[in-house]
Amino acid sequence: METFASALRFGGFALAHAAYCVSDLKGGDLLIPFAVLEQDGKQSIERFYAETQEEAIANGKASLDGFRNLLDYWAFVREGLRSVNGSDQKTDVLVVSTWAQGLEQPVILMQDYSPNTNGRFLLLGKTTVIVNDTIFAEEYQEEMRPVILEGVAAHAQGKNWKKWTAK
Repeated sequence: METFASALRFGGFALAHAAYCVSDLKGGDLLIPFAVLEQDGKQSIERFYAETQEEAIANGKASLDGFRNLLDYWAFVREGLRSVNGSDQKTDVLVVSTWAQGLEQPVILMQDYSPNTNGRFLLLGKTTVIVNDTIFAEEYQEEMRPVILEGVAAHAQGKNWKKWTAK
Protein backbone atom coordinates (compact mmCIF):
# COMPACT_ATOMS: atom_id res chain seq x y z
CA MET A 1 0.00 0.00 0.00
CA GLU A 2 2.95 2.33 0.62
CA THR A 3 3.92 2.03 -3.06
CA PHE A 4 0.44 3.22 -4.04
CA ALA A 5 0.62 6.11 -1.55
CA SER A 6 4.08 7.06 -2.83
CA ALA A 7 2.74 7.17 -6.38
CA LEU A 8 -0.15 9.39 -5.24
CA ARG A 9 2.30 11.74 -3.47
CA PHE A 10 4.54 11.92 -6.54
CA GLY A 11 1.47 12.51 -8.70
CA GLY A 12 0.45 15.37 -6.41
CA PHE A 13 3.88 16.92 -6.87
CA ALA A 14 3.53 16.65 -10.67
CA LEU A 15 -0.02 18.01 -10.49
CA ALA A 16 1.20 21.09 -8.61
CA HIS A 17 3.81 21.65 -11.32
CA ALA A 18 1.15 21.25 -14.02
CA ALA A 19 -1.16 23.74 -12.30
CA TYR A 20 1.71 26.20 -12.03
CA CYS A 21 2.51 25.76 -15.75
CA VAL A 22 -1.06 26.34 -16.96
CA SER A 23 -1.88 29.06 -14.41
CA ASP A 24 -0.51 31.79 -16.64
CA LEU A 25 -1.16 30.38 -20.12
CA LYS A 26 -3.11 32.78 -22.30
CA GLY A 27 -6.03 31.99 -24.63
CA GLY A 28 -5.37 29.07 -26.96
CA ASP A 29 -1.95 28.18 -25.55
CA LEU A 30 -1.57 24.52 -24.64
CA LEU A 31 0.51 22.81 -22.00
CA ILE A 32 3.43 20.95 -23.56
CA PRO A 33 3.03 17.40 -22.21
CA PHE A 34 5.84 16.46 -19.84
CA ALA A 35 7.07 13.72 -17.55
CA VAL A 36 8.51 14.22 -14.08
CA LEU A 37 11.15 11.58 -13.47
CA GLU A 38 12.83 10.59 -10.21
CA GLN A 39 15.72 8.26 -9.53
CA ASP A 40 17.62 8.11 -6.23
CA GLY A 41 15.94 11.32 -5.03
CA LYS A 42 16.96 13.32 -8.11
CA GLN A 43 14.18 14.76 -10.24
CA SER A 44 14.13 15.91 -13.83
CA ILE A 45 11.52 16.91 -16.39
CA GLU A 46 11.24 15.68 -19.94
CA ARG A 47 8.96 17.58 -22.31
CA PHE A 48 7.35 15.89 -25.30
CA TYR A 49 7.37 18.14 -28.34
CA ALA A 50 5.59 16.99 -31.49
CA GLU A 51 3.66 18.28 -34.49
CA THR A 52 0.35 17.64 -32.72
CA GLN A 53 -0.80 17.45 -29.12
CA GLU A 54 -2.07 13.91 -29.75
CA GLU A 55 1.35 12.78 -30.95
CA ALA A 56 3.08 14.40 -27.97
CA ILE A 57 0.66 12.67 -25.58
CA ALA A 58 1.18 9.28 -27.26
CA ASN A 59 4.96 9.71 -26.98
CA GLY A 60 4.68 10.68 -23.33
CA LYS A 61 2.49 7.72 -22.43
CA ALA A 62 4.88 5.37 -24.23
CA SER A 63 7.85 6.77 -22.30
CA LEU A 64 7.01 4.70 -19.20
CA ASP A 65 8.05 1.54 -21.02
CA GLY A 66 11.49 3.02 -21.65
CA PHE A 67 11.90 4.27 -18.07
CA ARG A 68 10.21 1.47 -16.10
CA ASN A 69 13.45 -0.30 -15.13
CA LEU A 70 15.47 2.89 -14.65
CA LEU A 71 13.34 5.05 -12.35
CA ASP A 72 11.82 5.06 -8.89
CA TYR A 73 8.96 7.38 -9.97
CA TRP A 74 7.44 8.59 -13.22
CA ALA A 75 4.54 10.97 -13.76
CA PHE A 76 3.23 11.99 -17.17
CA VAL A 77 1.27 15.24 -17.33
CA ARG A 78 -1.01 16.53 -20.05
CA GLU A 79 -4.17 18.56 -20.41
CA GLY A 80 -7.41 17.70 -22.07
CA LEU A 81 -11.16 18.11 -22.03
CA ARG A 82 -13.73 15.97 -20.29
CA SER A 83 -17.50 15.87 -20.36
CA VAL A 84 -19.36 17.40 -17.47
CA ASN A 85 -21.76 14.80 -16.06
CA GLY A 86 -22.05 13.05 -19.43
CA SER A 87 -23.35 16.18 -21.18
CA ASP A 88 -22.02 17.91 -24.30
CA GLN A 89 -20.48 20.56 -22.04
CA LYS A 90 -16.70 20.16 -21.66
CA THR A 91 -14.28 21.32 -18.98
CA ASP A 92 -10.51 21.66 -19.11
CA VAL A 93 -8.71 18.99 -17.12
CA LEU A 94 -5.15 18.31 -16.02
CA VAL A 95 -4.34 14.60 -16.23
CA VAL A 96 -1.42 13.00 -14.40
CA SER A 97 -0.48 9.35 -14.90
CA THR A 98 1.69 8.56 -11.88
CA TRP A 99 3.72 5.43 -11.30
CA ALA A 100 6.13 4.11 -8.68
CA GLN A 101 8.47 1.14 -8.85
CA GLY A 102 6.38 -1.87 -7.81
CA LEU A 103 3.14 -0.79 -9.52
CA GLU A 104 2.02 -2.62 -12.64
CA GLN A 105 0.00 0.27 -14.06
CA PRO A 106 0.00 4.03 -13.49
CA VAL A 107 -2.60 5.68 -11.29
CA ILE A 108 -4.48 8.52 -12.99
CA LEU A 109 -5.18 11.85 -11.26
CA MET A 110 -7.63 14.24 -12.91
CA GLN A 111 -8.13 17.85 -11.87
CA ASP A 112 -10.67 20.10 -13.60
CA TYR A 113 -9.65 23.72 -14.05
CA SER A 114 -10.71 27.03 -15.53
CA PRO A 115 -7.93 28.53 -17.65
CA ASN A 116 -6.64 32.03 -17.15
CA THR A 117 -8.77 33.41 -20.00
CA ASN A 118 -10.78 35.85 -17.94
CA GLY A 119 -7.98 37.01 -15.66
CA ARG A 120 -8.02 34.24 -13.07
CA PHE A 121 -6.88 30.64 -13.12
CA LEU A 122 -8.94 28.28 -10.94
CA LEU A 123 -8.80 24.62 -9.99
CA LEU A 124 -12.37 23.30 -9.98
CA GLY A 125 -13.70 20.64 -7.66
CA LYS A 126 -11.60 17.88 -6.18
CA THR A 127 -8.91 15.70 -7.70
CA THR A 128 -10.27 12.38 -9.00
CA VAL A 129 -8.26 9.15 -8.71
CA ILE A 130 -8.67 6.44 -11.35
CA VAL A 131 -7.06 2.99 -11.34
CA ASN A 132 -7.52 0.50 -14.19
CA ASP A 133 -10.22 2.72 -15.73
CA THR A 134 -12.19 2.62 -12.44
CA ILE A 135 -13.14 5.75 -10.52
CA PHE A 136 -13.11 4.96 -6.82
CA ALA A 137 -16.18 5.65 -4.66
CA GLU A 138 -16.12 9.09 -3.05
CA GLU A 139 -15.31 7.71 0.41
CA TYR A 140 -12.06 6.23 -0.97
CA GLN A 141 -11.34 9.38 -2.99
CA GLU A 142 -11.52 11.37 0.25
CA GLU A 143 -8.97 9.03 1.87
CA MET A 144 -6.53 9.48 -1.03
CA ARG A 145 -6.75 13.26 -1.46
CA PRO A 146 -4.70 14.16 1.65
CA VAL A 147 -1.86 11.99 0.31
CA ILE A 148 -2.04 13.80 -3.05
CA LEU A 149 -1.99 17.14 -1.21
CA GLU A 150 1.21 16.07 0.59
CA GLY A 151 2.80 15.88 -2.85
CA VAL A 152 1.30 19.22 -3.85
CA ALA A 153 2.75 20.80 -0.70
CA ALA A 154 6.22 19.40 -1.53
CA HIS A 155 6.33 21.46 -4.74
CA ALA A 156 7.64 25.04 -4.52
CA GLN A 157 4.40 26.32 -6.09
CA GLY A 158 2.18 24.14 -3.91
CA LYS A 159 1.73 27.22 -1.71
CA ASN A 160 -0.59 28.56 -4.43
CA TRP A 161 -2.98 25.59 -4.30
CA LYS A 162 -5.40 27.26 -1.88
CA LYS A 163 -5.39 30.47 -3.94
CA TRP A 164 -6.05 28.46 -7.09
CA THR A 165 -8.99 26.61 -5.48
CA ALA A 166 -10.63 29.65 -3.82
CA LYS A 167 -13.72 30.89 -5.61
